[in-house]
Amino acid sequence: MKILISYPPGKFYQRGEDRSQGNLDNSVATAMRAPNDLGYVSAILKSNHETLLIDYQTEKKTFEDLLSDIKKFEPDIIFFSITNSTIFEDLKICKEIKKLYPNIIFILKGALFFNPTKEILNKLDLSDIDFLIGGEVEFSIGPLVDAIQSGKKRFLEIPGILYKNQFGWTPTSFKEWNANLDMLPFPDRFSIKNHLYTRPDTGEPMATIATTRGCGAKCTYCLTPVISGTKLRERSPKNIFEELYECVHEHNITNFFFKSDTFTMNRHWVEKLCNYIAKSDLHTKISWVANSRVNPLEQETLFQMKNAGCWLVAFGFESGSSETLLKIRKGATVEQNFIAREMTKKAELQCFGFFLIGL
Repeated sequence: MKILISYPPGKFYQRGEDRSQGNLDNSVATAMRAPNDLGYVSAILKSNHETLLIDYQTEKKTFEDLLSDIKKFEPDIIFFSITNSTIFEDLKICKEIKKLYPNIIFILKGALFFNPTKEILNKLDLSDIDFLIGGEVEFSIGPLVDAIQSGKKRFLEIPGILYKNQFGWTPTSFKEWNANLDMLPFPDRFSIKNHLYTRPDTGEPMATIATTRGCGAKCTYCLTPVISGTKLRERSPKNIFEELYECVHEHNITNFFFKSDTFTMNRHWVEKLCNYIAKSDLHTKISWVANSRVNPLEQETLFQMKNAGCWLVAFGFESGSSETLLKIRKGATVEQNFIAREMTKKAELQCFGFFLIGL
């Protein structure tokens, strides 16, 4: 089968981040990160299917460009990654395409479709859409496309999706999270235009490396425990290092964002990863940043991160009010925020602070 894998043309949004879908046009602090969700989908499907990956929004391509590509490529399936804020515009695009190509199968992926209520589904015109993915797309897209191709329609066995039957939209299980992250291929950076996704301060290409998933914290404002589970799932340090090695030697990328909501939660895991880097030819060649909670956090871990190429740690401070931190169930104190900042400074790392305004 032929599959077009894309962020559709339109508003400049951080589409690949299901828990943080920022409007980049209105942001002074957020840069467009690489489309890892598209990259994973392409890497998983291209071994058995013909794929075309195009990020229309970041490449500044138009709806007319999309139609031209459809005419040339003749896809059987179009996979769109959407956001809550762009869903109505994205659905209009699907409708226009369906008028011209009624046999194309549409698969939409986004956090909006994580076990959605009927009330949410009823607000959307999904008449032109065939499948919705709200769970972890990397574990559902392969079985879904195989089921479509085979015609066996065993969709109920595929986790984290919704499909249509005589009863309307039918959800499958949204309570399954695969712990074996090492089984996934690396994102298809051979198809991604890597030069478009850059480090904000230098303009150099920057890859996103998904290192862990899930979080046991109970912060009231965060989707991570809902869409990724409450159990921390880690890729092995060796597997992460191999992806870094490929990025440097195959794609000439030396700047990285380590995507993890709780990067320093397991200090031994962090230190193993840092040791892999420090003992390799990547040492002193790569630079990376990571998000972290202010606790747990060890000074020695920060030293080792610095030695392995880390130059900035971004903390979710959220608020300077002790009362607010309690109400949002952050599990951290204002004092711990200050301590984390001082520890970062001592390790000669830059510190980036996230704050939620209006709580």
